[in-house]
Amino acid sequence: MLNNCIVMYRTSLEVVSNLCILVSS
Repeated sequence: MLNNCIVMYRTSLEVVSNLCILVSS
C-alpha cells in the first residue's frame, strides 16, 4: 500500500513538472 502511494506521488510530481516545462517554453 505504501509503495503504491509513493509511486503515485512520484508520478504526479513528474506530471506537474512536465506541465511547468510546457507552460514555460
